[in-house]
Amino acid sequence: MTIFSTNTVDERNGFDWLRQLLFPGVLGSSMGLTMEFFGLLRLDPKEAFELLRVWGPNFLIGLVIVVIVGGLLSQMIDISRDGVSVQRQMAEAISQIAQRDDRQLQEIQTLSAYTAQQSERLYRRHDRIERALQSIAIRMRIPQSEMEVEEKPGE
Repeated sequence: MTIFSTNTVDERNGFDWLRQLLFPGVLGSSMGLTMEFFGLLRLDPKEAFELLRVWGPNFLIGLVIVVIVGGLLSQMIDISRDGVSVQRQMAEAISQIAQRDDRQLQEIQTLSAYTAQQSERLYRRHDRIERALQSIAIRMRIPQSEMEVEEKPGE
């Protein structure tokens, strides 16, 4: 992507725009100063060396620092972009986990409701069978004491 692209601001990743502005600016300034120095060196070598002597090592140190800082800034921008990308992936993964958990919760609720419904049905059926057996026992004149069944522990 370049500065002159048609992408909107929202589509830009991190600080790409900063790198795209700084790198050409630093490179252009360095090239301009170097070209001016060599131009001066051609026209008047004595003056060029005097200028280099006046500037001293600070000029070269500053140029090296600008190049190093530019490289570090570029790496920092890349790391920031990667961090944003990883955070976006983590957010998507968490969202998928939440959706899966929501589906599992809905399945558990559905199964619980179905189980409760079936249990209620079984209790009603058990009550009907018990009433039917009591009715049969009364018709057959079976004493009530013989009808009672001992419950086993755990039932």
